[in-house]
Amino acid sequence: MKKGISIALISVIAAGVFIFGSAWAVRTWVFTIVRVDGVSMQPSVRSGDLLIVNKRVRQFGNGDIIMFRITPESRWAYIQRIIASEGQTLYIDFESSGVYIDGERIYEPYVMEAMLAGSGNTSFGPITLPEGYFFVMGDNRNNSYDSRAFGAVHRNQIKGRASKLLGEISVREH
Repeated sequence: MKKGISIALISVIAAGVFIFGSAWAVRTWVFTIVRVDGVSMQPSVRSGDLLIVNKRVRQFGNGDIIMFRITPESRWAYIQRIIASEGQTLYIDFESSGVYIDGERIYEPYVMEAMLAGSGNTSFGPITLPEGYFFVMGDNRNNSYDSRAFGAVHRNQIKGRASKLLGEISVREH
């Protein structure tokens, strides 16, 4: 009788270790679920929204919403949109609220209001992004701590591509 109980106990413990180990591996290397805390991506992503971050994606492009850390030691991860990618030249004209990539104004249906310049600046850039770097901005441009403040994000800082857990990331159409 005792032998049967100990074999059952060992089986339960082994199953528990397997389940928790598998969950840890998936969360570490495949995907994670995060709850947004902040307004920098409104209206596309709101504070409290649940996002799934696919950590297996390593190819990123303009328009992708990503999760990244500013430094490896950063306590917080950020969720923002890639505006420009390596090799592209970015220019921001605050007077027209226009973002230009390689001289062409980009269409941004997710931005709800004109950008404020701050500090009397009328423009930002032009800057050409080096290999492996991305310029990121929040959709809520006037309430976003982004590449305009901390610089471009290197590919190694990116943890994955984010998408809404339930439903689509909303985009306002003109």
